[in-house]
Amino acid sequence: MPMRAHLHGVVVAKTDERVLVDVQGAGYQVVVSLSTYDALPDLQERATLLTTLYVRADTLRLYGFATPDEQDVFERLISVSSVGPCLAWAARPPSGWCWNCRTRWRPSP
Repeated sequence: MPMRAHLHGVVVAKTDERVLVDVQGAGYQVVVSLSTYDALPDLQERATLLTTLYVRADTLRLYGFATPDEQDVFERLISVSSVGPCLAWAARPPSGWCWNCRTRWRPSP
């Protein structure tokens, strides 16, 4: 089961694929969806992100969510055998970014 938590701090940098949050002097790079990116405040403002830490033998990756529902769908998907973060990220609406395979997924018209 993935670790669930949250971060509350100052948004230092953000792109449509990830955000850097300063929490009392420690910077956390968090992978975010486009919907979460849109919900983030401006730079240098405080934000809270729900987070899921994904652990593999070769990497630790922190995923961030604006809503509990978005986080829950992601966690349910990655709990399925053979479904990793890349596939789970791509399967969630609205369109999102797959940080692992570095491709943007958009639904077909």
